[in-house]
Amino acid sequence: NRRKFRPSDEQKWNKQFNQLEEIVKNRGNCNVPTRCPKNPALGTWVAKQRRLYKKGKISEGDDRYQRLKKIGFIWNNLDEQKWNNRYNQLEEIVENGGNCNILRRCPKNPSLGVWVATQRIVQEGKYFRRR
Repeated sequence: NRRKFRPSDEQKWNKQFNQLEEIVKNRGNCNVPTRCPKNPALGTWVAKQRRLYKKGKISEGDDRYQRLKKIGFIWNNLDEQKWNNRYNQLEEIVENGGNCNILRRCPKNPSLGVWVATQRIVQEGKYFRRR
């Protein structure tokens, strides 16, 4: 079930992919914001790939999916990824004998402190849950 693309679409896609691949080489990841100030077209393209995947128009059998996967493309929402990263940081602290009582102004990890404080507000005293 490989989707057929017009040659001009393929050229445009390859151009954007090559730009993303260059970013991966320089930064080590392909986290490009949708409103990327340095390259708005690439940010829009990255968001479009996620939308197409979510709608099932790019599947794991597609060449495009495989090429993006190979460079570490993240298919889910970056906000979800950031949330999971913070959760994992907190989980690691607990696993190493710490607790969830992280100060908002945590000197060792200020961004984790802000995240924990935000979760307390959002959860209104409920237990933390993995999204």
